[in-house]
Amino acid sequence: MIRATELSGRAVVDIDGAEKVGAIDKIILDPDGRRIAGFVVTRPGSGFPGTKAQVLIPSSAVHAIGPDAVTIRQSAVAGADIGHLETLPRGTDIIGRKVVSEDGRFLGKVGDVLLDRADGRIVGY
Repeated sequence: MIRATELSGRAVVDIDGAEKVGAIDKIILDPDGRRIAGFVVTRPGSGFPGTKAQVLIPSSAVHAIGPDAVTIRQSAVAGADIGHLETLPRGTDIIGRKVVSEDGRFLGKVGDVLLDRADGRIVGY
């Protein structure tokens, strides 16, 4: 299991081209499917100073989530339909939200999203 906040800043590497694509900026969650839908990745040295060029990586392109990097297949990104990723919540949208029981009692705030490293399932909050 891994925490969503631990993935922020982690390198994203294309295993086919053996090159760094960028670093994870945000995690895109699919709450209905209860899994990671993809990542917002910031490309290195891109854009004007103070701006970031970002690319969306669907979870279908992820080969593995390792302790030091997330490996992807860049060829799977090119053929993927990533339009739906724009509408899904980011991990930062969930973390910090208040949690209330059905009978109206405040339980606390979401501190993190717990993910299964093997398949990207959301296993808890």
